[in-house]
Amino acid sequence: MSLVDQSLEGFEALLRWDKPGFGMIPPGEFIPVAEDTGFIVPLGDWVIDEACRQLREWIDRGLEPVPVAVNISPRHLRQRSAEDFRRIIDRHRLSPDLVELEITEGAVMQDMDHALSVLAALKAMGIRVAVDDFGTGHSSLSYLKRLPVTTLKIDRSFVNGVPSEREDNGIVSTIIAMADMLGLDVVAEGVEKQEQANFLRHHNCTLVQGWLTGRPVPAGQAADLLAVRLRRSA
Repeated sequence: MSLVDQSLEGFEALLRWDKPGFGMIPPGEFIPVAEDTGFIVPLGDWVIDEACRQLREWIDRGLEPVPVAVNISPRHLRQRSAEDFRRIIDRHRLSPDLVELEITEGAVMQDMDHALSVLAALKAMGIRVAVDDFGTGHSSLSYLKRLPVTTLKIDRSFVNGVPSEREDNGIVSTIIAMADMLGLDVVAEGVEKQEQANFLRHHNCTLVQGWLTGRPVPAGQAADLLAVRLRRSA
């Protein structure tokens, strides 16, 4: 959401496992298993495909979609090329800038040469690339300027401390300044309190996600939000 006018600017696709007899299993429990077994790669392909399918459905209903971000695991990034990701997007006849692939700093560092090659190709194709959980890894300026990305997402562990924790205030304001200097969008994650939003807006971070602006919703309710956005723009 934008802190300037409260407009909806994007979604992040979240994965949950509704297992019969057990209920909703969070990703923290099944994603590590998928990583260890290698199932994370076909699962990741499915998630991107499903997000693209949903975008196409919204477009066909006459809704004006916003970009949807999908997390990419380290193994997924290592075993797929930019062309693999582009083929999924093209299959659903989508503009590439409607899809944002999120990677962590650690995912890039596991195989720097391959990661930089894939990310550069993705960006050249018009696909948005975000660094997720920024600030928890190798967040030096010399490292950051090598990454062909469009967006930085400030990790919630730092956002949680503003504006009461001096160190977190310094880290968050520095990340925002770095992003601005490099011409990158910046999104603050885990914003739950109005005072956090006030601090971020004061420091020129106007895009946020978190429970203050909206809790996770199923696709049907997400479509309702897009419908409201369409009416406002009209």
